[in-house]
Amino acid sequence: MAVVPSPESQGHFFVKKTFHRPTYCHHCTDLLWGFIGQGYICEVCNFVIHDRCRTNVVSPCFTIAAAFIKNPVAHCWVEPGHYKRRFCNICRKRLDDTWALRCEVCEYYVHVDCQEFAVPNCKTSSEFIPGQKVSEVQHAHLWREGNLPSNSKCAVCRKTCWSSECLTGMRCEWCVTTVHAPCMKYIPPQCKYGAMEPLVLPPSAVLIKVFDGNCSLRRRMFRTIAVSRSAATDAILSTALAAFHIGSKSVDKYYLSDVYVSLLVTADKYYLSDAYCEEEAELDGGMLVRQLCKRDGRRPAVFLRLRQETNHSGYIRVHPQQLRVQEEQLDVPVSDATTSRQVIEYCLRQLGLTGPDDYTLSEVLIDRNGERH
Repeated sequence: MAVVPSPESQGHFFVKKTFHRPTYCHHCTDLLWGFIGQGYICEVCNFVIHDRCRTNVVSPCFTIAAAFIKNPVAHCWVEPGHYKRRFCNICRKRLDDTWALRCEVCEYYVHVDCQEFAVPNCKTSSEFIPGQKVSEVQHAHLWREGNLPSNSKCAVCRKTCWSSECLTGMRCEWCVTTVHAPCMKYIPPQCKYGAMEPLVLPPSAVLIKVFDGNCSLRRRMFRTIAVSRSAATDAILSTALAAFHIGSKSVDKYYLSDVYVSLLVTADKYYLSDAYCEEEAELDGGMLVRQLCKRDGRRPAVFLRLRQETNHSGYIRVHPQQLRVQEEQLDVPVSDATTSRQVIEYCLRQLGLTGPDDYTLSEVLIDRNGERH
């Protein structure tokens, strides 16, 4: 006679059973001892357990597992095949001699007949948390039961937590921490992504491609930055400048003010524009990631542009290497009234040469609105 499920049983319908072959508890991995009535089994998902472990069940029955998922994420199934030494995450039976499916993202295994009952709890590739930065978001573990590597050790008791006899043991899909089901309560709820933390992009972040000009867009030469989906323009701009190795001492000169407070100040030197937008326009304001255009499933992309200043004077850089002089470059002050002859005369004086009529200036490359001049 089945036992009515209680909050402690995680939705399982346990019934006492006599096992005629060595059977192991799916909770504590220990052998069920005795001749008759050694343990209990769930009539729905075949979860086997000791009588002493019934009140400490961690793994929910698949009939109620979907109710615990806040953000359902579908699995990415590969072609059906045969998988040795693997167990179905739904019916908990072996997959050796039957056709089965495997999620290529989170290593979730099911029989072909069990696919319709699969719990949509694949790894979250992205999530939006309003008002929080990437550094402030706390990511929880994504525990997957069973099918652990043969060298898995419990992170709490340091004992073997895998089994070739049943679906048991827990593993976090992010930090790859393996534990016994009874030991999970000793693991901190926040996931630190393990030893690969510097290389893991959190789900609350998004990758953006940054181009520093039209030539870079044509050549597909870009740099990627990882920012929060709720990041404002100034945060994305600071990250983009850092990607191009602009020093932290001068970052304050390149910030963007909030569009809801005031217009952009003239002290700004750089701005961002959407690379996939038909009409290029300056981006500003909060929640910038949600404003970017996306094309054919590609990641968002932005231009990092140099703001045109309104002053009428500045410097040009002259490279006199072909003259076989020691100076590699000269910074020449110019204004709207400066002529090329005046620039040549200034450079010759700096280099100790004469004869301005024997020299000319040539513009090496200028990238302006996608055209070369």
